[in-house]
Amino acid sequence: MAKRKKRPSLENYLSTGKVHWEDGSSLIEKNAATSGEESLPVEPVLRESLSEKELLFLSMLEDAEKPHWEFRFRRGEVLFSSLQVMEERQAFVDGKRGELFKLRRRKSSLEKIEEEKDIAFPLLALVEVMGNTLYVRCNHVK
Repeated sequence: MAKRKKRPSLENYLSTGKVHWEDGSSLIEKNAATSGEESLPVEPVLRESLSEKELLFLSMLEDAEKPHWEFRFRRGEVLFSSLQVMEERQAFVDGKRGELFKLRRRKSSLEKIEEEKDIAFPLLALVEVMGNTLYVRCNHVK
């Protein structure tokens, strides 16, 4: 007789958030046994204040979007650099970019970039999101 493969049980998964195995242990217990400690998700630390550059960039956004992007700026690292449109288009084509957003004009909302042709003038700034790091490419924030 063939040995049965151990399978996870998803019973009560929605209410408990835990996957239980046939041997009675949970996924967290299995991870703790292999790593030596229980791994919990890490909460990002929010910074108390924003830099002058970050505040200046946020002032260029539509009022409705400011709270969302301010939270993202406080949660992660923000790096500023100059905007080089042709280099950005080429990097996007090469697949070397994270999630990209563009700001066309002051007091407008950031729009998600889906295609290479979306990186075109008028273009005030590009924001690239890679994990908790935001890369702001803008020639109007110094």
